[in-house]
Amino acid sequence: RDSRPPSISKVAMIGKKIALIQRALRREDRHALLVGNFGHEVADDVLYYLLLKKLELGFVLIEQSGRPILYAIPFEAPALRRAYPELRVLPYDRAAEKLIAARVRGRRRLAIRPSALPAHVYTKLTETTSLRLKEWRGDEELMTVKLTPEIARIRAACRMTDGLFRSLIRAWHSFMTETDAARFLLERMAAGGAEPSFPPIIASGSHAASPHHVSQPK
Repeated sequence: RDSRPPSISKVAMIGKKIALIQRALRREDRHALLVGNFGHEVADDVLYYLLLKKLELGFVLIEQSGRPILYAIPFEAPALRRAYPELRVLPYDRAAEKLIAARVRGRRRLAIRPSALPAHVYTKLTETTSLRLKEWRGDEELMTVKLTPEIARIRAACRMTDGLFRSLIRAWHSFMTETDAARFLLERMAAGGAEPSFPPIIASGSHAASPHHVSQPK
């Protein structure tokens, strides 16, 4: 049985998410929202929520209206333009604060997520621009209420998880180590076109009471 997620228009889902964010910005009197991954320091959950993709480096500026801009590594930009027609994709070829200031001018309110904005980017924005940085608190409300396509994807993921667990139990006696069992799950996930949220936790025997156990090769 094919347990892969149904074919749901990612473009339509991203468009709805953008509309919800823009509505929140107008309600909170914020001119634009900055979300991004500025290297390996931190990953922005809202960026992943919007793109359904983990960007190593890049950020999105979403204004109250219009087409959001995704600043991406130049050599990744062509593929991202094809993947995200709802966004205007431009090269991340200058310092972030310069790109942001060129788009959001004057003393406008820029919504930020302090937990996902590295200190050096925050400092540069406050020292080199006249923007007024304001904490954005709409992320929890935004991600709590699921869109219809998201619910369908969650249900598909649950069906796949149930199938994987059944397969794991049936094959349990063939594993010599916890690592063997973890590898089995990862291979089945890859075959089904799925990506795990975190590495499989296989905890057997004396390890079974450890909820965050690291699978052992012996």
